[in-house]
Amino acid sequence: MKNRLYRFADRISDGESFCVRFERRGFKGLISSKEMEHQLGGHLYLILKQQGKSPKVNLEDPDKIVTVQQLGNLIGISLIDKELRHKYPQVRVK
Repeated sequence: MKNRLYRFADRISDGESFCVRFERRGFKGLISSKEMEHQLGGHLYLILKQQGKSPKVNLEDPDKIVTVQQLGNLIGISLIDKELRHKYPQVRVK
């Protein structure tokens, strides 16, 4: 899953803030959503640093949110920017 973050790192510009949100459905007690957010966010931070960017983490109102949804063995990853969240308030990420 961490290797998939490279394509999203390319969509985060230098100076933009980001956070990672992980929502799981299933695997209760086996996978901690907060721990996954921490691990994936740390990995994305390192990718951005390797690309020569100055990453900023903002958990409250980031410029970009990388959302990871797990449903059993299936995983979906998307990137939601601040403009989309403000234009469409119904788009919410926990």
